Amino acid sequence: MKKNIITIIIIFSFSSKICGQKYQNNRNFEVHGNLLNKDTGRIVLWYYDYENKFHNDTVNLVNGGFIFKGTVNGACEALLWTNTSNLNFDDHSVVRFLLVPNKIFIAFSDSIIIIKGSDAQKEKENWDFKKSDLLDYKASIKKNIYFLNQALSSKMADSINEKIRASDLNYIRNNNNSYLSGYLLTNHNRKLSIDTLQLYYSLLSMNVKKSTIGKKLLAIIYPLTSDNNFRKFNPLYDENFDKNLNRINSIYDFSLINVNGEKIDLGIYKGKYLILDFWASWCVPCLANIPTQKQLIKEYKNEPIEFISISLDTDINKWKESIIKHDLEGMQLIAPKAFAELIAVYCKVLWVPHYIIIDKNGLFINGDAPQPLDPQFKILLDGILKK
Repeated sequence: MKKNIITIIIIFSFSSKICGQKYQNNRNFEVHGNLLNKDTGRIVLWYYDYENKFHNDTVNLVNGGFIFKGTVNGACEALLWTNTSNLNFDDHSVVRFLLVPNKIFIAFSDSIIIIKGSDAQKEKENWDFKKSDLLDYKASIKKNIYFLNQALSSKMADSINEKIRASDLNYIRNNNNSYLSGYLLTNHNRKLSIDTLQLYYSLLSMNVKKSTIGKKLLAIIYPLTSDNNFRKFNPLYDENFDKNLNRINSIYDFSLINVNGEKIDLGIYKGKYLILDFWASWCVPCLANIPTQKQLIKEYKNEPIEFISISLDTDINKWKESIIKHDLEGMQLIAPKAFAELIAVYCKVLWVPHYIIIDKNGLFINGDAPQPLDPQFKILLDGILKK
């Protein structure tokens, strides 16, 4: 909790029932409000619509006021970018909230955030308030990390995160019909085993599972699990997707589109080591790796190594613009359905940047390799070539 940066005004619920999804039979939303520190300019709203498709809608401020309209499937996490020049998801100018089908009001400045109209957001704020001691302690560790012994601060951070995680898992067990429960489970997915994720997912009500929050959670679990029964009873998209996934024998079974619109069969790279770079034009850490990656492409140009960049951009034009802007090298391909692409699910890509190293026979050497910026990346490549 960034109390030193912003003051959060929490609108408390006086209902004895937490978890009632009031607007579950509706799909339309309106997000309106005011920026108290900005009269003109543009702001952007990121969200997923009723069909679980990603949107980044832009509107112009009028005397600080704004209105967004759209649809949402039950609930999703939305991000309101009040400063379009900021690229940091964790910057205080980004307003994160749980979007539901309703009329939602937001007032924002450097010192205040008010969010009204979302039962799910209200529930989240109430829960954050109840565990505020844990969140405040976590924030103090993060703030003073450079003044503490690194090993000690890391141990302290792990300890407090474990307590927060235990608290949230207990909340999920007791509130299975809550969108917040699905949201909390998604947030902890990297620190939980796949078996634990499946277990807690199974506890969620069908109402939550069918929402965008539930769909995003399943998109994390589905690629990681090896439980065919779970996949059968929890199809990610449809039966055809499951059948197509089961037909894949190796990375060589995939074909993707290049910048000229040509279909490139990955089977042409048999006999080479493949570096698969999953990225997107909007991903700041992805772009940070570009200079080092360019250098490595030149360094290994006479070696049996092929760098293949696979963009998860949904906007092909933005992908092409980014290639030109950053003068990208190596094979440039796109998977425009992003994380919903068959290759992303097969390669277990849940975030970007994500690097994968494939051997000469199409088998995975490392499914979650270090990034080029990490010195271990080059050490790994050199070690592979020496074998």
